[in-house]
Formats: sequence, C-alpha cells, structure tokens
Amino acid sequence: MKNILNIIDPSKLIVPDAKHAPYGNGVLAWMWFFIRPYFPTFLFHSIHVTLRTCFFMSLPLFMAIIIEMFETGVAFEDNSTVWFTFSIFSAAMVIISTGIILAAGQHNFIDMLSRTVSLFSLNHILGLSIDWHELSGSGNKLQRVLKARESVKRLMDSYFWTILQYISMFLTLIASILTLKAPSIFLGLFFLYIATYMFVTFLTGIWLRKGHTEHNTTMETVVGKVYEFLNSVATVKAFTMTKHLSELATDEEYKSHAAWRSLMYKNFLRWAILNILAAVWCSIIIGLGIYYTLHDQMSFTALALIGFMATSVVWDRLEYLAREIAVIIQDMTGIEQLLITLNSQTNVKEKDNATALEVSKAGIEFNDVTFIYENDKVVLDNLSFTVQHGQRVGLVGSSGAGKSTLVKLLMRLYDPNRGHVHIDGHDIRGVTLETLRQNIAVIPQDVALFNHPIIDNIRYGRLDATDEEVIEAARQAHADEFINDLPDKYQTVVGERGVKLSGGQRQRVAIARAILKNAPILVLDEATSALDSESEMLIQESLKELMTGKSVIAIAHRLSTIAHMDRLIIMDRGQIIEDGSHKDLVKQDGIYAKLWNMQSGGFLKQKQ
Repeated sequence: MKNILNIIDPSKLIVPDAKHAPYGNGVLAWMWFFIRPYFPTFLFHSIHVTLRTCFFMSLPLFMAIIIEMFETGVAFEDNSTVWFTFSIFSAAMVIISTGIILAAGQHNFIDMLSRTVSLFSLNHILGLSIDWHELSGSGNKLQRVLKARESVKRLMDSYFWTILQYISMFLTLIASILTLKAPSIFLGLFFLYIATYMFVTFLTGIWLRKGHTEHNTTMETVVGKVYEFLNSVATVKAFTMTKHLSELATDEEYKSHAAWRSLMYKNFLRWAILNILAAVWCSIIIGLGIYYTLHDQMSFTALALIGFMATSVVWDRLEYLAREIAVIIQDMTGIEQLLITLNSQTNVKEKDNATALEVSKAGIEFNDVTFIYENDKVVLDNLSFTVQHGQRVGLVGSSGAGKSTLVKLLMRLYDPNRGHVHIDGHDIRGVTLETLRQNIAVIPQDVALFNHPIIDNIRYGRLDATDEEVIEAARQAHADEFINDLPDKYQTVVGERGVKLSGGQRQRVAIARAILKNAPILVLDEATSALDSESEMLIQESLKELMTGKSVIAIAHRLSTIAHMDRLIIMDRGQIIEDGSHKDLVKQDGIYAKLWNMQSGGFLKQKQ
C-alpha cells in the first residue's frame, strides 16, 4: 500500500545520473531523461487524467442518450430504464469528481520534476570548466535555469490538461458517433477537421518560434547586460554611471519590446487563420448533418450532438490547444536555451578509473608544461620546476607572466596542452578532482564570500568542522576581533559577495577558511594585498604558523611580503628566468634585483 501511495504522490527527489544524459539531443530526449525516474507516477497520472477527462467530455453524450430515450418513446414505455441510466451516470459523476484529490499528487510530481531539472542543471554547471564560467555571465546562467524550471512546469501542465484532453476529446467523439449510430462519414470529417486545424497550428507555431527565440534572447541581454549592474551599485554611483545605465536600459528594453511587438502581430494573424479554418469545417459538418437528418438517415438527437461537438466541444478544445501550443513552443524554446548549457561539455574531465589522491609529502612538480589559450596566446611555455615537501616558493612576475594560470593548472581548473603536473609523484589527471582540491587550500586576492552568516563562510573550508573549530580558526586569522564587534557576531550575514565587510575583513575570513581546511598544499594569491600595515603584521604571523610543514606557492607583487620565502621563481612570458632565494637573487644583480631596487612602497610595477 505504501508503494502505491508513493507512486501516486512521490516524496523523494530523484536526480538522474549524468552518465546517462542525452547530450547533444533535443528537448524531448531530455524531458524523457528527467521523467524516467518518475515513470510509474507519470504513467498513473496520465491514465487517471485521460479517463477522468473522457468521462466529463461524455456528459453531452449522456444527455443525448436520455433525450433519445424520450424521442423514441422508450422512456415512456419503461421509466426504470431512464432512471437506471441516470443513476449510473450520477454515481459515476460523484465518484470521479472525488478523484480530483489525486491531482495533488500530480502537481507534486510536476514540482519535483522541475526541481530535478534545477538540481541537475546546478550540478552540471558546477562541473563545467572554469573557462566556460569566465565566458558566461552570471545573469545568463541564472536566467536560463529559472526560465527552464518554470517552462518544465508549464510544459507538464500542458501535457496533462491540454494534450491528454485532446486525446480524450477524440476518443469521446468516436464513442458519441458510434453510440448514436450517426453515419461513419462524420468520423472522417471530424478527423480531417482536427488534423487540418492541428497541422496549421503547428505550422504557424513553428513560424512563431523564431519570434519567441528572438524575444528570449533580448530578455537575456536585458538581464545580463543591464540589470547585472545592480550587483555593483557602489561602482555605478562612484563612477556616476546612473544616467548611462538608465539610457542603456531604455535602449535594451526598447529592443526587447520591438521583438515582443512583432511576435504579438504574428500571433494574432495566426489566430485569424485558425478561426476561419474552424468556421469552415463547422459549416461543412453541420450542413452535412442537416442533409442526413432531412433524408431521415440521422436522428434529431444525433444532429444536435454533432452540431454541439463541432461548434462547442471540438472548436473550444482545439482553440484552447492552439493557445497552449503557442505556450508549449515558448516553453520548448526556454528549455532549449538551458540545453545549450546542458549540452556544453567540460574541458577538464575526471577519468573513470581516477583514484583518490593521498598526500604524504606534498611535493609538486611541473614537467614541460605548456598552456595555450583559445586565442593561440601562449601563457606557459615548456615550464618545469619542483616544489619540495615543506618548501615555501614565491612567484614573481608582471601581469600576464602566467602566475595565476600556473595555480589554476595545479588545481585542474585547466589542463595543460602539453606536459604534466604531479603531486607526490601522482599525475593529477589520474586522481579525483575532489581529493585533489581537498589537498589544496587557496587564499585568493578576490575573496569569494556568500550571502550567509560569517560562521558558515568560514566553515566552507571544512564542512564538518564544529563551531569551536571555526571560532579558533577565526582567532588565529585575527578575524575574531572584528567579528565580535558585529551586531550578530558570528551569525552576521555578510551580504552578497561580502559587501558588508571591508576588503581586509573579507581577506581575514578567507585566511580563517584556509586555516580551518588545513590542507598540505597552500596557495597564497596576494593574500595580504587588502590589509593595512597593522593588520598585515598580524596576518603574516598567522600565515607563518599556517605555512609550517606545508608546501607553499605564494604570488605577490609586493616583494617584501615574499622575500622571506625559501625560494623565489621569477617568471616572464610563461617562462622561468630566475630561481633562487631572495638573498642569492639580490646578489646576482639580475631581473629580481632590479625589481627589488625599483619598487616604490614595496609594490612591483605593472606593465601598462
């Protein structure tokens, strides 16, 4: 009994395995991919809606049967026949009417299906390569997922309450004509009526599809090109961009409106064509019905029922279906926009036989690594170097030298075009991405905080950490002081991207996160660049403790922050041009020595 109830009203979200996803296929293949885990539920509600709709559409037939009993005199000869027929239909109406409660399970299934699409899309997008994310605006990604989610809901509603009604209507038509013994030619006429109406509906729907695509594209542009500025209101105000943004929004909204206006004119032209077609077919069917009735080949009841079915039931249902098909096409377009993302493949793929990375010494080796961007720009050129266990290495070089790319290759956000990266002798292409990144802690220059409490933002370093461990990490990062001054202390929500905190405070939270993670490999990317001198001194002490026993790669433009490292690597145009300790490099009087001597305020001058 429990299994049956779970089929009618499922209670568990089932996200299908991405290995079986129909990559490269269209909407129907993907819809079946998402429906398949819920197929028993889908089948049950399909049958229930079809039978229920067939019954209610057969009510005119029920009345026709009663009227025909009076017309032929059967009702007067035997009253019990009429009352028996009436009792059967009345009981059936009451029983089937109570079945509407099953629709709750149907709507629950539709909602779960839409959430399944969202969850699968989220997992897929998170798995895509970093270059895809760098080229895709956050507004576009969010717009596509949310639009597809609502499109799936409406598409399934259209299936249950429109497509199945159309099937039920056709079955009811056949039953009505056969029951009242009307000439079989009417079956053919109704079939042609429905078929031609549907053909023109789909034909004009395809015509409208381009308009829907254009309008959806303009809406994505409006969201991605205009309203993303709302995420950076402070920048808009600081650079007096308000007027420019308003003008840009007006221009883009007008372009979107023009696409919508063109779509509306096409839509109403389509309706005129469909209405004329339906009117012609109704005239043919009713005219032929009058002819057969005049020649005593059809009863008055059959004529009335066929006329009612042609002008009210069929025309009304087809008009409703045509309206829904326009929505279906629009929703299909919305889902297709998401499929552009779902059919995108990551450039960084985990091998099927990938093993967990177990780090003992955290030795790092780059062996003849070459990395080339899609624009054929060589970022790293046959680069080779080794970081011994516990060694602290600083990377120095002007912007574009390849320092950040090197770190991204270490974390397998990219894969090199040639060469290999090893950790403890393991080629990182042969280990699981999760275990690889678990063994690397990163303190970035641009700290990514989420609109969650501070305690959670720190805990993302290690999700199973206790509150006490989180607070201890914050204390070691010297973040505990400012956190306790906040109104809600560790429960303070930091705002989108951490806007409620200063740059230095955000960086201390990032350092606390890395301390909590306690990974054997530590990457510092300008980790103290946003700190004032006093805070930097405190943080440097924390970083010294954090770096103990770890293999460290530190990127810095302010050479004074990495001069104490065991070793410095000087990079230029993707190659290593100098390698040694600060003391040795200064003595060599090479590139590093010149950079050290020409610094102003401790910063490395950047190329213009």
